[in-house]
Amino acid sequence: MLGKLIKHEFKNTWMAMVLIYVITIFLGISGAIFFRILNSYEILTESWRAFLNMAGFLGAVAALSALNMIVIIFLVVHYYKNLYSSQGYLSFTLPATATEVVSSRIIVSCIWMLLFYVSVFISITSAIFLMMQLPQLSDLCNSIKEFFDELARSSSLGSFIGFIALLIFSTILSTFANLMQYFFCISIGQLWQKNKILGAVLCYLGTSIVLGIVMGFLNFVNLLLNDSESPNFFFNYMTRLSIHSGVLILIFYFTSVFIANKKLNLD
Repeated sequence: MLGKLIKHEFKNTWMAMVLIYVITIFLGISGAIFFRILNSYEILTESWRAFLNMAGFLGAVAALSALNMIVIIFLVVHYYKNLYSSQGYLSFTLPATATEVVSSRIIVSCIWMLLFYVSVFISITSAIFLMMQLPQLSDLCNSIKEFFDELARSSSLGSFIGFIALLIFSTILSTFANLMQYFFCISIGQLWQKNKILGAVLCYLGTSIVLGIVMGFLNFVNLLLNDSESPNFFFNYMTRLSIHSGVLILIFYFTSVFIANKKLNLD
């Protein structure tokens, strides 16, 4: 039954998510074309060109950040409406357990979030590919290349690949943990007899403060135990971040499932 629920969730959400992915990729391509056209005009002074390049770069960052927030808002609102609004009555009357119903929503949301970052990667790499011939960006491209060359030279091939794999893995886990924090807070809000949304908001503020303190402590410990210039510094940091995110994912998931099974109140 879980597979059928996941398939149904994809059908309910794919149109909006695919549209966001298309916009994200288009943003990178159109942004690169803008930079190429801008830097092809010789009538612009260097100061104006630098200003417009910086404005365009900041605009692209702001647009990607806005799209990221739109994805989160869409997934969180869909999760809430599909489980804990009037639609929740229909969701929990399906011939499936509450665990399967909640799990299907979480799994699909995490997959969509992961695919969004894939679209961001495609957008950025497409932009870099289109702009890498610009002489104004040659120094930046060379600096990035030298960084990865130095990283590869300072470590074996296996450790370099491991570093990239750990970086990707820790980023994915951190993304999932951040998303599931919203789901966790929505579930906690259902324990309130009234003002459930207010309860979810207060829970989010409280967990954000606590998690911020925990992350600050972990970073402090990492600085104490490792030299910031040591090659192991980032390995240790990302390992701790992965463990931290993994623990949070388990806590958020099992708490959300437990509340749906034992404490569900749709009144």
